[in-house]
Amino acid sequence: MRRYLIVVPVVLFVFLSACGNEGLTEPQLIQTLTARAWTPTITLTPPVRNGLNIVNLLNSPLPEDGTLKKMYELEETIGARYQVVDAIFTENNTVFRVNVFCQCATKARCCSPERIFVILMRKMDFYRDRILVEVPGTVREINVHCMDHGSQLGVMAASWPDVREFLYGNLNGYQFGSRVWQE
Repeated sequence: MRRYLIVVPVVLFVFLSACGNEGLTEPQLIQTLTARAWTPTITLTPPVRNGLNIVNLLNSPLPEDGTLKKMYELEETIGARYQVVDAIFTENNTVFRVNVFCQCATKARCCSPERIFVILMRKMDFYRDRILVEVPGTVREINVHCMDHGSQLGVMAASWPDVREFLYGNLNGYQFGSRVWQE
């Protein structure tokens, strides 16, 4: 009878160890037990920032109604045509760089970094909510690289928090203008 008492636990142990652990070595078995003990945590993937959306918004025509459309048409006819070429986030998403091309309608030299910056801010104001959603929260500065016929005219810069305050109407044009600088 004693033989059976010794044999039964050994057989039971062999039977139980064969269930579910076929061919696993001891380190593999420890890893599977460790993996079972972990509780999964859900992490949200940050949205992919696509400067193309901003470029398309800033280059899109204004709505048919209103005085703004007429003014932009007049500007393009006797002043200059402005086109956003690229919008990218550089330096670990802390700098929002916008490349703008300007072409005068006449032979006059009408393109200046200051004028391009103002036109860009007008467009950004018009599409404010749709643009601000695309800009990462890490951005601290905007750099507007202004070009005329392929040559760089200059770079206008401002702090991104000031741009946001201006677009939301918390800074007037005089206040915001005094905080913009040329690089």
